[in-house]
Amino acid sequence: MSPKDHIKALPDYFQVLLEHAQDISNNVVVPWPETLSGTLVTRVHSWKQVKSINMPSAAARKRQKDCPLCGLAESDPKTHGSLWETYAGDEKQFDKVVRSAQDAGLPGVTPPLVKLHFQNHNYEQPAPTGRIPVEDRIKLINTIPDRKGRVPIVLQALYRHRFLSRRQIVQLLIPGSNSSQADNKTVSRLLNKMRFKHAVYEFRLEGQGTQKFYALGAYGTAYVEQLEGDLVGKVGVTRLEQISPMKLKHDIKASDVFILMRCQLHDVGAKIESGGRSLAVEMPPESWWAERNLSMAFPVPGGERKIEPDGFATLAVNDGRHVQAHLPMWLEWDSGHKQDRTIEQIINYVAFAQSGAASRRFPQTNVEGYKIPLLMVTNTPERAVDLAERVRKEAAAQHIDLAQAGGMWITDQQTMETGVWQPGAWRSISTGETAQVGLADILLEASKPLLDKSPIHSRFPVEIDIKGARPISTLQV
Repeated sequence: MSPKDHIKALPDYFQVLLEHAQDISNNVVVPWPETLSGTLVTRVHSWKQVKSINMPSAAARKRQKDCPLCGLAESDPKTHGSLWETYAGDEKQFDKVVRSAQDAGLPGVTPPLVKLHFQNHNYEQPAPTGRIPVEDRIKLINTIPDRKGRVPIVLQALYRHRFLSRRQIVQLLIPGSNSSQADNKTVSRLLNKMRFKHAVYEFRLEGQGTQKFYALGAYGTAYVEQLEGDLVGKVGVTRLEQISPMKLKHDIKASDVFILMRCQLHDVGAKIESGGRSLAVEMPPESWWAERNLSMAFPVPGGERKIEPDGFATLAVNDGRHVQAHLPMWLEWDSGHKQDRTIEQIINYVAFAQSGAASRRFPQTNVEGYKIPLLMVTNTPERAVDLAERVRKEAAAQHIDLAQAGGMWITDQQTMETGVWQPGAWRSISTGETAQVGLADILLEASKPLLDKSPIHSRFPVEIDIKGARPISTLQV
């Protein structure tokens, strides 16, 4: 952290000093606010920069025993939620919150404490304290300052993908592997405003350190319905108990596949060389869906079989002349915990591809001879090799031709982080051979029938029919 950054952050630090006045008078070091990188200490009359300070852990900060508002959050969540909504991230409301806290029997609440508690302390985000009409929820979210149009992008992504970390949201809004401190602060301020409007639900989990995660909030649902039409499944989180830690871990890893692929494109200037020509490339978030919208069924003898890809995305390519199109792909993340189930899932892609169910969900891919290719990412290189070999053996035992799936490719997390678009990064599940070309060439080759007969223009998002190939056995997908 540079000296200039320290100076810019001094107002925040002064808020902390007000809360630790007694400590300062006793010559005790006061830590730099956790939300900022770098550290400073004070010893009454002088400032000194130091290399490091042991910051309090998330577990140590979970319950701020000396904070009356943290105690209120546990003893009287409804009153705490009312104070939270009164504050709503607006420092002009400090005095009003203090008066309300005093009326609730909490003397000793000061404006600095209000800000410190509601923005830094680890408490469960309150649910809305009352019900307001749908149109008023939308109006409330529309009051969020948003000159760059980022609110709808965040809400749409949280609906489609259930959970995203703050890091992922930063990289989604500002693509690139190395976001700056300014980028992080800008997005953090936006998310903070959104959570106070119940547009998003912010939470942390035990064992995840101070990492913040987000889900679609109670009022964000109405806003997203304007963008997406009928929504799928139960959306809108108001309580931590609604969140499954296992599901969160999987969804975050699955979303990282897309986000890392997209960031690496921007790291190379959103340009890729293919077949002696330069392609402008992008992976548009508006054409990215996750499992919630991808539960599909296809017929098998005696009934139907269900399949739920972790993701659908496209590579939008433009050579400036003839090719301006989306190149679709399925995305799968494999943690290595359910080997037999993963083998079955991969083999199911053959019958799924042949059934035409994918083109009923994504009608623009309904082109003769075209099948959406599968890209799978595993947790280790050894797992990638072993899984592909086991899939081939099982397919041979069942007399299934993997080549009929339209292309299935596998890589691992380590290789992906090194360079997912580089030649040699992907291995064919069908043959076991490593591709000598980059991923863009793999997708161009797989998309030839689509490009020749009915390309999906990259200027517009891919269309989805959420009712297409919908499982008969359930009312929710």
